[in-house]
Parts: sequence; structure tokens; C-alpha cells
Amino acid sequence: MPWVALTELTSLIVLALDSNRLTSLHPSIGRLTRLQKLSVANNAVTDVPESIGNLTALRALCIRGNRIAPLPPSLGQCTMLEELDASNNPIEAIPEQLSSLKNLKVLLLDNTR
Repeated sequence: MPWVALTELTSLIVLALDSNRLTSLHPSIGRLTRLQKLSVANNAVTDVPESIGNLTALRALCIRGNRIAPLPPSLGQCTMLEELDASNNPIEAIPEQLSSLKNLKVLLLDNTR
């Protein structure tokens, strides 16, 4: 299913795209404003688009096992986020904006740089 068609499903609350050989997340992912859980684990994604900040209902984000080096500063706008699993990525720095995630209860960063 093409990204644009997928992001027309604006009532989605859970989207799991694990182990699908994805190399990117399309910026239109930011249209899924009701999304509460997004998982793209074990792909080949290299970055998370800034539009992720539009997902203000997001409670769980799993980007484990990809090739993501920078986390976008806009992730700090996902203020409902409770779980972030970014383990097994070549992440070199954590954006300062993540300090605004006051609901964050689980932060997994194992096997990052």
C-alpha cells in the first residue's frame, strides 16, 4: 500500500510495519494524528521525518533495529509519548527537545552509539 493511501486512514490508532524492508517513513505519516502506537522495528529506515511531531496522541513509538542516526527534534512535540524504543540504531545524540516528554516512562537506547 503506498504511503499516501496509508495516511488517508486517519482513524488509525495502531500501525505496525515491522520487518518490511522499509528504508524511509514518508512525511505524510504526520497526517495520522489519532495514532497512539507506531512500530517500524527491524527495517532499514534511516531517519524519522519532522512530521512525527504532529502525532500528538502517540503513546508508543518503536523504531528499534533500523539505521536511524538523528532523532528529530520534533519528537519532543509528542507530549503523550510514554514509551520510546530506539535501541539498535546508530544514534549519536539525543535532541534536547526530548526533555519535554514528561509522560515518558520507558526509554530504550541499548546498542546505540
